[in-house]
Amino acid sequence: MQRQWIEQGPRAQHFAIAGMIREGQLETAQAEIAKMQQDGIQIESWINVLLLHSVVNHGDFDAVLRLIYQFEDGRVEVPNQTWLHVLDKASHGLNFEITSWVWQRMVEPMHIEPSVAICHDALRIAARYGKAWLAESVHQLMESRQDEVSEVDKEHLDMAYIRSGDTNIRRKYRRGNLWPLFRKDKGLAAARFNPRIAIENLP
Repeated sequence: MQRQWIEQGPRAQHFAIAGMIREGQLETAQAEIAKMQQDGIQIESWINVLLLHSVVNHGDFDAVLRLIYQFEDGRVEVPNQTWLHVLDKASHGLNFEITSWVWQRMVEPMHIEPSVAICHDALRIAARYGKAWLAESVHQLMESRQDEVSEVDKEHLDMAYIRSGDTNIRRKYRRGNLWPLFRKDKGLAAARFNPRIAIENLP
């Protein structure tokens, strides 16, 4: 009986940790996971996914970012739908670090496709933190899908350029001039991830 319990130990530990996570005992669960890893026990992917979902839903973005880096270092596989959930919560919470990490690694390589609402939130983040690259990337995605680009979206793109700190962009950029360029195939190719090229090639 004791031998059978030992053999079932890791499985029982996984279910015990799952219970902690569901009860909101996230720090305790992470501590138990760390102990299992120190003992050389492989953590099953469903536990990592469950933990990430729970931490995201609790809105602890610092903890989410730590988990992301841990998963990246440990090459932990996370389903695309989980990354989409992370992006949804992080962008809605206006968290730049997580939004930009997921956007660059999952959205730009086209592993996941964010909703229009996520795109709106990402543009808000780009405007708030002056991240012109993010604003451009979001806008290009929306244009490629023929999503409606509102006046508010355009204002956020404006603000992202202005707050980027590039005085050349601030001097040359005029609202509305950039949008026709993005709608041209050649202009889009030239402007990809480089606002300076876009501006210098305005018609």
